[in-house]
Amino acid sequence: MLRVVTDAGTMGERLQRIQQIEAALMYSGASVETVQALSELRNAMGDHIVILIRALMALAMVMAVVGGFGLTSTLGISIVERTRELAVMKTLGATRNRLMRLILGEAHIVAVLSVLAAFVLSLPLTWLLDVLIGQLGFVAALPYVVSPMALLMWLALVLALSAMAAWVPARRAAELPIALALAQV
Repeated sequence: MLRVVTDAGTMGERLQRIQQIEAALMYSGASVETVQALSELRNAMGDHIVILIRALMALAMVMAVVGGFGLTSTLGISIVERTRELAVMKTLGATRNRLMRLILGEAHIVAVLSVLAAFVLSLPLTWLLDVLIGQLGFVAALPYVVSPMALLMWLALVLALSAMAAWVPARRAAELPIALALAQV
């Protein structure tokens, strides 16, 4: 592989220089298999990276949805186990809104802890994947960039998913009649 840098300004000048270099190499006995402008190579590499990023984002979204279903079922089971406790809280004066906030708060705490754990695990793994793809796919190091805005957007998305996942169990717990809740084992 031979990389040539020229001072040619226009595409026509570049093509003329490429043809001159190609002719000189062939005259010296070297075989030329392909000639590709760096701008074309960058565009092709960029397109491949975009496809990879979109596939990874789709996978992340599927995992977030599965996590939301898991959180919904976990909160539902937790509320069933604590039905009597919630009934006692209602008997002592806890309002429907207070119980809703309590359960939604639990969901948000779980969501924030899961995001923190995900960041701690994913950032070094992303760096490793970045190095691996760079060396194997492009024979060059890829820049490792962590976007604080992307991290905040992911946190907001997970908090929104946790609120949606906790809404139905929280509403059921808040609307459960006290007598019925105390009668359950």
